[in-house]
Amino acid sequence: MSNEETQRAPSLLALSPTYARSQVMNPVYQQVVDHFLTTRSWFWWGTERKESVSKPYLHSCTAMRIGPGGKAQPLHRDDYISHNIHNNIEKWDDERDVNRESAVGLFVAGSKVTKANGGTQFIQESHLWGSERGPPRVQDCIYAEMDKGDAFIMLASAYHGGGTNSTKDQHRLVFATFAVRGFLRQEENQFLAVPRETAMKLDQDIQAFMGYSMSDPACGYVEQVDPIYLLRPELEKSPSDF
Repeated sequence: MSNEETQRAPSLLALSPTYARSQVMNPVYQQVVDHFLTTRSWFWWGTERKESVSKPYLHSCTAMRIGPGGKAQPLHRDDYISHNIHNNIEKWDDERDVNRESAVGLFVAGSKVTKANGGTQFIQESHLWGSERGPPRVQDCIYAEMDKGDAFIMLASAYHGGGTNSTKDQHRLVFATFAVRGFLRQEENQFLAVPRETAMKLDQDIQAFMGYSMSDPACGYVEQVDPIYLLRPELEKSPSDF
């Protein structure tokens, strides 16, 4: 989406505490990302077998507004950002495919969204496709048509793209939030996108989800402690064992 009819507003977490609470931390969205993006593993620490759980965290948050004449995006998978490679599967299996996804997106309509004004094109069941299958075809798409305030949640392995706005006087506004596995790099660097003085005013659960937290067993520490203490020095520090 890089044409003059389309505007993007990144770094939403720095701009709106309401967005942070109502969309980023939406309870349904949080349950979905926990299900698809929590990573569990085990390892030997000497003679002790240890288990660790890496929770997902914020990937990116952007508002996208397509005006009249805006051109469609090429169909794509958002998990190309994390170099995710897929095998073809016939049907999803929660146990087998527990590590298949790298990210999950939430799209919330800030206006009425229709096929005509640029509603997101989406290929159903394309999250099952192997990486070699393709190219994706627009004629296989359905459209995410929504009233203002509606939302849809999408696995990052699904082929999609912003649609063409063929209207003369309508603007399509959508807020897009993505979460990623806790040990992968963020698409949007939240530590630079959100000034520290702004981050310090956010609730603790939002601070942790934006990246001021460790990904177990030992990713993301500062001075051998969880980075949440940079924003909340009053918290009681627990000893590290890594």
